[in-house]
Amino acid sequence: FGNGKATLDNGYGMFLSMLEYKLSERNKYLVKVDKWFPSSQICHCCGKIHPEMKNLTIRTMKCDCGLVISRDQNAAINILREGLRILNESFAVA
Repeated sequence: FGNGKATLDNGYGMFLSMLEYKLSERNKYLVKVDKWFPSSQICHCCGKIHPEMKNLTIRTMKCDCGLVISRDQNAAINILREGLRILNESFAVA
């Protein structure tokens, strides 16, 4: 008891390390998006923030711009865009 979370975290960290290693062998990248990035709260069309989407029982985002989309699909689009932004930013610095 008590160290189950630590063991789980360690296992996940090891998995990420192996994944990053395997991707680098194939000249690919692992991009980590901040876990607090509000992916499900941002309309991927207009960028408006919807704080009410913090409520996990709301499964559909309805934005003033006319977008009606599943919260998960909207979040996936936002995570992809954020990952690409981070990747492009890292290449711009190098």
